[in-house]
Amino acid sequence: MAQDKSKKEQISQLIQEISVGLHERDEIVALALLAILSGQSVFLYVPPGTAKSLIARRLSLAFKEPKYFEYLMNRFSTPEEVFGPVSIKELKEDRYIRKTKGYLPEADIAFLDEIWKSSPAILNTLLTIINERKFRNGDTVIDVPLKGIVAASNEIPAENQGLEALYDRFIMRLVVNPMTERSNFDALLNDIPTEPIVPVNESLTFDAQKWNDALASLNDVVVSKETLNVIHAIRVKIDEYNKKDANKSNPIYISDRRWQKMARVLKMAAYLCDRNEVKPVDALILKDCLWTKEDNKEALSKMVRDSVREFCIFSSDKFEKWNEEYMELKQEIDDTFFCDSGAFEDVEEIDGKKYFRVKLNIPCLEKNKNNRNSNSFDPYSIGRSIGLGAWSFSGRSLDDTFDNYSIVHQKVSVYLPYDCFKTVTSFVPLDKSHEPLSEYRNPVTHFNYAKTTIQCNFNGSISCTVKYSYTERDDRLYKNPKEETETIVIKPSYKVGNCKKVPLEVKKMYQQNMEELLSKFDLIKKDIDDFYYNFTLENITPFVSKRDQTIVTAVVADFKKQMNVGRLNAEQLMKKLKQHINP
Repeated sequence: MAQDKSKKEQISQLIQEISVGLHERDEIVALALLAILSGQSVFLYVPPGTAKSLIARRLSLAFKEPKYFEYLMNRFSTPEEVFGPVSIKELKEDRYIRKTKGYLPEADIAFLDEIWKSSPAILNTLLTIINERKFRNGDTVIDVPLKGIVAASNEIPAENQGLEALYDRFIMRLVVNPMTERSNFDALLNDIPTEPIVPVNESLTFDAQKWNDALASLNDVVVSKETLNVIHAIRVKIDEYNKKDANKSNPIYISDRRWQKMARVLKMAAYLCDRNEVKPVDALILKDCLWTKEDNKEALSKMVRDSVREFCIFSSDKFEKWNEEYMELKQEIDDTFFCDSGAFEDVEEIDGKKYFRVKLNIPCLEKNKNNRNSNSFDPYSIGRSIGLGAWSFSGRSLDDTFDNYSIVHQKVSVYLPYDCFKTVTSFVPLDKSHEPLSEYRNPVTHFNYAKTTIQCNFNGSISCTVKYSYTERDDRLYKNPKEETETIVIKPSYKVGNCKKVPLEVKKMYQQNMEELLSKFDLIKKDIDDFYYNFTLENITPFVSKRDQTIVTAVVADFKKQMNVGRLNAEQLMKKLKQHINP
């Protein structure tokens, strides 16, 4: 029975049932339904033929015995066509009363296509209905049962037309694009025409009482501190966007009223997922609420996603303590069993200082041997002989002659200073003559302008990152430099001669300590795995795509990867300890 299911299971099933046959529209349906259930209206920004009216009809099926109104606006539309004709009988009694049965004032869901083409008389009345859920009929003000309006257009309302206030009331703004997946498009061609009405489990639908109860429950839902931080970060990013010169004439403006309405939408999303707290994952819904124009939609989507990433932080005190214990034990083992001075191969002393001897794979220019002009045409010598003001020879430009050159990599022996090992200090290596090698020129090509600059940094680890910057052409031709990086790992060597003499009993004691440490890690990992499983379930919501959900859950997944690196390091230390041999 649906009543036995959680609210999240029920709303997910409801979305699935009313989305049947609407290929690639389930996310649109989910967000539009969320807005309607929150008492807000939806704007569909769509090209023709993308099932916008079908989506609106399907949304009405979420309500029990719904009254649905639909109208295609145009510049000649009259209020009578939307709000009902004037009653002739009442007019004879000198009362201006409309017959609203079957029209928008009595509808639960209304779909207004091409809304911005309507007349001001209609749009002004709509503003009152959306704002206050009231309609003035003659001298009587009546409450309308409207849950929300679904409006559609293939354009954003033009500026300075008095439409800003109405546009601001459409809290959810969804772009409905044509299908992109081939399988869905094939299904569209082969399936029978999609029906506007499909069977929906009645126990899943909302009657007036169930809907009002849901709205009342939003007062008990709070926006978490983390989510508030995300929202504040979005506001800061909007301010920074507006301050840029390119955007000053077209700033993003979000009214306080709009922020408040969006908060209601987020609270409804939390409530329908059986939560009394809005979480950062819910804030991802804002990317479909904040944008105002097509040219700022992507920028705002990025602001929302980046803000959620910034405040999705995970840490484990247990693992931090474990890591501290491991580092202390590692230091003890290294000090007890191994000699620092002999822990590395290929270490040489130069002028009283120690250096690692390594080989670099340096990118540089070299003449193409297969080019018939490569042995008879030297661009550098030509530039030198005819002057820099005329780069041509025999009808060929110098720029063409660089086709005779290609990028190759030269193996070069260098020395890295031992003092920079595991530091964050940038440095240049020494060449075989023990001179600083900040620039390298290919000795084969002898092309003076073709040089490669070299800079190194261990970045606090045992891996040295070597950054190469080189040009494929003469700097005078204004060719932008290219960059490559290479990683040189300085691995310790634990051979006979590097080990200290240590009693076997001491070795066994440290092995036992390591085994206990690894067992402790496994217990912590199990706790983190359980947390990750539950955390992932908690952040599953039908109103956020699976791709965007991973923005939140990835923070724990990344932490698990870091933990696994910690265990691998501990396993390597255990292996190193077991391989210890007394000289």
